[in-house]
Amino acid sequence: LRECHFGVAEGLTREEIAERYGADAVERYLSVSPQELEFCFEGGETKAMHLQRVASYLTPQLLPLPHSRVAVSTHGGVLWRLLAIVQGVPQQLPRIGNCAYFRIDFHRLPRQWHFVR
Repeated sequence: LRECHFGVAEGLTREEIAERYGADAVERYLSVSPQELEFCFEGGETKAMHLQRVASYLTPQLLPLPHSRVAVSTHGGVLWRLLAIVQGVPQQLPRIGNCAYFRIDFHRLPRQWHFVR
């Protein structure tokens, strides 16, 4: 589960992005507002595309597993997208620090995700 592809902003810090593309670009990328799902940097992946990629990978991976618990380790941006899937793209998502963990349940039928903590 890779992080979002940032196109021309790939590898830049937030400060460098603000210098090159304006503080508004940083704000728009960090926004969880549904109106900003189509925002991306030139040559990059929109947040909607990243969200779709995360969901389309995880669901088929989890469906055939006989296990009742599975751990997934990934980047903070992927966790943001997964939380957005679970919570229906809420207006506020928690800041995700290093080594953060969340419990998200996936119910095979009717293929629904539920945020637990």
